[in-house]
Amino acid sequence: MSSSSPYWDGGDTGYASYRSLVWQRWPTAGPIAKYDSAAAYEAMIKELIRSGVIADPGMIYSDIRPSQHVPTVELRICDSCPRVRDVVLIAGLFRALVTRELEAVRQGVERDVHLEAVRAATWQAARSGLEGELIDPVGGVPRPAPVVIRRLVEGLRPQLEGSADARLVPELAEEALARGSSARRQRDAFARRGRLADVVDLLLAETRDCQWDRPADGPPPYRSAAS
Repeated sequence: MSSSSPYWDGGDTGYASYRSLVWQRWPTAGPIAKYDSAAAYEAMIKELIRSGVIADPGMIYSDIRPSQHVPTVELRICDSCPRVRDVVLIAGLFRALVTRELEAVRQGVERDVHLEAVRAATWQAARSGLEGELIDPVGGVPRPAPVVIRRLVEGLRPQLEGSADARLVPELAEEALARGSSARRQRDAFARRGRLADVVDLLLAETRDCQWDRPADGPPPYRSAAS
């Protein structure tokens, strides 16, 4: 949903999110292993610092990591999103996912997750964006992106209802699927005249287009520049 970097060094990479693949060059990037305690996690960081590969805990660039300065979890896997509505969509999904996993931990539910499968699914998402197939995390097989996204949203409905996002997040998800990824829109902009300057203009316009006004009694409504 966040894929927005099809171009690199002036050319089309063939990927929807090439930025996320470039990021994988860092030795501490990508999915992170399971740790049974905060102490075990801290010990891993100290070991990496001793190795000289990283200089401090801020150089842990994994897809998910405990924050070093606030009591929260940072989810860092996304590409950049020029549209505010996509940012809100992903934030809502992240909050629901973390809530669901916390509930699973409290109930003693064990997750059997293989990092190799996570890396493969991440690569597939970076390759295809919303325009191809994604790896269904339930069955581990490729399915059209709309099928995977809608199943994700539906599976998180209890958590979305708990955070008053049950109306907003599905609406934003359907809008994102209908509009397509930023990568596709960039390619469409480039195809019209073969100018990367048109891609930059598109990104600037989309970044400036969305405004959110937060009322006192509910989630922020959307007001576009055209309304």
